Amino acid sequence: MSNPRVKISDQGRNKLEEIRQKSPLTDEKLFDDISEKTAKNKDSVSSTTVDRIFTQNNTRRFYKNNIIAVCKVLGLDPNEIIDNETPPPPPPSLWDQLTQEATPQDEMGVIPDTGKQQGLMDNYDNPYIGTLKAGTPVRFQMSLQNFSEDLHLLLLERDPKKEIFCLCPSSLVQQPVLKKGNIILPDDKAKKRYFTPKTPGKEEFLAITSCQPFVDLEWLPTPADKPKILNEEHLNKLLEYLEKFQCQLDFTEFEVIG
Repeated sequence: MSNPRVKISDQGRNKLEEIRQKSPLTDEKLFDDISEKTAKNKDSVSSTTVDRIFTQNNTRRFYKNNIIAVCKVLGLDPNEIIDNETPPPPPPSLWDQLTQEATPQDEMGVIPDTGKQQGLMDNYDNPYIGTLKAGTPVRFQMSLQNFSEDLHLLLLERDPKKEIFCLCPSSLVQQPVLKKGNIILPDDKAKKRYFTPKTPGKEEFLAITSCQPFVDLEWLPTPADKPKILNEEHLNKLLEYLEKFQCQLDFTEFEVIG
């Protein structure tokens, strides 16, 4: 079934704002309450998505089914909320749809592989590489100093050839449940110690973290598997998952030169 991304009309924005202003609940509790009710209706719209539907400006597009699910909970006519006059633009690539939801992050990236134990780069103010000569061995590091609880990590990479890999979970990291501190891939137990980017162009990383395991992603590799190449079906399933469950998305990139 088609589920296009659509905009909210001016009239719809006014109706949502009226509901928000009249509610005795705080925004956070209101959005959580609506999210829980969509789940009871078996529609499952995350509170983050509900927040964005209520608060983002009219240039933002949302999956039509999510707006319909929220309207069902609020007793609104979706046709009075959705802007049906503006034709949707060509859809962005699935990767771009994912990275558009992510926060640019300066606490993760690639570091040079020195052949020494992990953690030595912690003393540097900014250890991450922005430009890298092809063939240079590197490892990926992500700081978790600001998190107060253990997190499950899903780490994706898109290389200059536009191939997308799932690096975590995979054989590159034996423990995809992260503790406070730094995580480095490949970890010290992996057979492969470092990455060696060879193709000039942009390398992109998308880190998705959650307090809960990614149990509903059937394609997810295990720690025994090699990094998995992802196709459109995998990415579609991931986008659907992110619409239902609370996750943090962070993004970084670097340039490989010849």
